[in-house]
Amino acid sequence: MMSYIKYLSGLLITLCLLQGCKQNMPETPVIDYGYEYYPLEVGFWHVYNVDEIIWDDFHNTIDTLHYQIKDSIESVLSVSAKDTIYRIEYFKRMNDNDPWQMQGSKSIIKSQKKLLLNDENLIYCKMAFPLSASSHWNEYNAIDSALFYQTHYATTNIINNNVKNTDAFIAHYKTDINLNDKTFHDCITINLHQFASLINADSEQEVYAPYIGLISQKIIHTESKAKNGVFYIYNGFIREISLSDYKQ
Repeated sequence: MMSYIKYLSGLLITLCLLQGCKQNMPETPVIDYGYEYYPLEVGFWHVYNVDEIIWDDFHNTIDTLHYQIKDSIESVLSVSAKDTIYRIEYFKRMNDNDPWQMQGSKSIIKSQKKLLLNDENLIYCKMAFPLSASSHWNEYNAIDSALFYQTHYATTNIINNNVKNTDAFIAHYKTDINLNDKTFHDCITINLHQFASLINADSEQEVYAPYIGLISQKIIHTESKAKNGVFYIYNGFIREISLSDYKQ
């Protein structure tokens, strides 16, 4: 009987010690990857209003354009243990009354650590997970940077071979953004390729809202030259995109 009591006492002490150790063990932290900033689901679409200002010194014109674009997640192309590939179709129309005209398609590759955009076989990194206030990543590490710059501005007939800063980074993290009389909460702002000199400048900034995706984008490309000792913009464009509608 005495040995049995000693056995029970020892067992209780062991259980207490184990319980104490279990309570003192730190919990595994939950990682906030930030996948919700680029939601991907078949049938999800966005409609954006686009405003452009285009300088053309050759024709001595400054044009202002207004139109709408739409992206739509049409299908899942493939699923593997490493990533999922989605097909995105793009459309354009000049106003609300016009029918949508398809412009082409791209693919989005989502893995646990990256989100890549495949645009005419040029693949570059849109986001790197997990997202945080200090996140930064190489935007063009998957492609030939010079080739990218030759084609990135093809729609405006502007070619820029200045491959400079290819780092993308979070400029603002989880802030409120007011856009078109609506407030979007916990947004992130991403600064993309940035370059400036006396003769040309490039910048791109994108704002994403959780469970919605891209809500605004601003792209600036300018080329300048000197006249009477003063530099002026003779070629380039500013394109601003803002969310008009979406369906999840």
